[in-house]
Order: sequence, then structure tokens, then C-alpha cells
Amino acid sequence: MTEVQSQQPRQVSRLERKLAHTSPVLSQVREQFLSDCVYVQEFFQQSSNTAEAAARVCQLRQYAGTAMGSVLEREGVVYLQDDMFSDAWLRELPPALGLFPKGHERRNRSVFLLRDRFVLPVRDVQGNIVSWVGWSPESRRKYVTANTLYFSLDNLFYGMERLGSAQGSQVAVVEGIFDRLMLESVGVPTIGVMTARMSPTKKALLSLFSRVLGFPDMDSVGERIVAQDQWFSQVSTLGQYVRWSEFYAAVQKEASVAVKDIDTLGVVLGSSQLRQVLEPVLVGVDQVSQRVQLSMS
Repeated sequence: MTEVQSQQPRQVSRLERKLAHTSPVLSQVREQFLSDCVYVQEFFQQSSNTAEAAARVCQLRQYAGTAMGSVLEREGVVYLQDDMFSDAWLRELPPALGLFPKGHERRNRSVFLLRDRFVLPVRDVQGNIVSWVGWSPESRRKYVTANTLYFSLDNLFYGMERLGSAQGSQVAVVEGIFDRLMLESVGVPTIGVMTARMSPTKKALLSLFSRVLGFPDMDSVGERIVAQDQWFSQVSTLGQYVRWSEFYAAVQKEASVAVKDIDTLGVVLGSSQLRQVLEPVLVGVDQVSQRVQLSMS
């Protein structure tokens, strides 16, 4: 008997058989989920064309400035009023979209997570919408995120699509969604943690970049991130925290407003001055120039 004839066919494990049967099903589930997300985002945009909702978005864009306002428009920001959707439509939404509190029996406007909030889509690395984050400056809980079937705070950055061109590039990391949009508005590739905690998975993803600039908020949480190296420990790439305590304090004193994050700093300075402040750090100089002339009138 030849060597070829003597070989026994490889045994297929139970796990392999199970995956062979479930993979097509899982693929169909994901395709349906992504399709539902596109439909809901389009419905949000169509429904938010009311005068009041448009006025709220316009106010937000004016407050943010021209550059960031353009980024907000590109990202698909909408304002969802409480009375935009019927309870019948809301009840038809698939549970996988996570637009109601988990385990809540009622599915109507009173418990709709994104009501009376500015809403932005959250995307995966391929640019597919996989969730939404809602922001309300008036609410005690300023941020809520739809806990969808494919959303994971441990595995997703805000701006995840940036990872598609990560190899060998530089990126900034910030805590919040508006911090990310502010830096993007002045041409700085940025991803947002959407929390203060950097999970092990997110740390692994940071290793895709050649250099990472960390901009934690200028508060006690941000100080702890830096002091304990919570973002860059065990990250196999060059990570650098950017802390401008004296500069922030000077801006805050002159502007007479609280300045604790890069978003507010950009609103106070304007896009051109923010870019000027960032330039030394972006090119590898450790210290920000303290001689930027502030003109905030």
C-alpha cells in the first residue's frame, strides 16, 4: 500500500461541524443587523427635518465653530425630539438595536434611549453603523449609548474606521466623542475611548499605530490616567500623554469659562489657533508653545 493510500481522512470535530452550520446563520444575522442600522439612521435623519430639530443642530454647529460644524454634518448628527416617532414604529424596532433599556417590557417614547438628544452613529472598522451615542447637555446622564448586538465598549473606539489605515500612522486618543470631532476638524486623525478606561483589547488595537498621543481630560480622572499610565501600559507602540496644565489654566482665566478638555479648548481658541497649539506636539516636540496669542473676543 502506498503512503497516499495509507493516509486516513482527517476527523472533523464537533466544533467544526457546529461552526459550519452556524457561520452562514451568523453572517445572515449580521447582514440583517447592519441593514436595520442603515434604515434606522436614515429614518432618524428624515424625521429630524423639523424646524425645531434643525434649529437645535444649527445651534450646536454654531457653538462648535465652522470646522467642527462641518465634521458634525459629515458624521450625520441629528436631534431626536420626543414626539418624532410613534409608539407603533418604536415597537417594531428589533431588540438587537438596543434602543430601549435592557429588560424593559414597555417599548414606547417614554423609555426610548435617544429621545431629546443629539445623536451620532458609532461605526466599526469597516465604517458600518453598529450603534448610536446620544448626548444631552441638560440631562443628568449626559451620554447614553445603544447597547446593540454588535456594540462593545471594550472593543470599539469612537472613530473605529480610523483603524483601517492605521499601519505606521500617528493617531490621537481622547475620552469623549466631541473631543474626537474637535481634533478631526483641525486635521488630526483621532479615536475616542468613549470612557476613561482603556480595555486590554483597545490597548492591543493601539499597537497598530506607530505613535499615539493621549489627551485625557484635565480633571482628576485624567490626572489618574496619566499617573497610573492607564492608557499606554503594555502597549507595544510609542505612547505619549499631552498635559498642558498651565496653558489650560491661562486659557480658562482669560476666557472666564471652565476648560477641562480638548473640545472646550477648541471652542474657546477656534480651529486655527487650536491647530497652531497642536503643531509642536504633532511633529514630535514635547512641550506646547506657551506664547500662542489668545484672541477670544
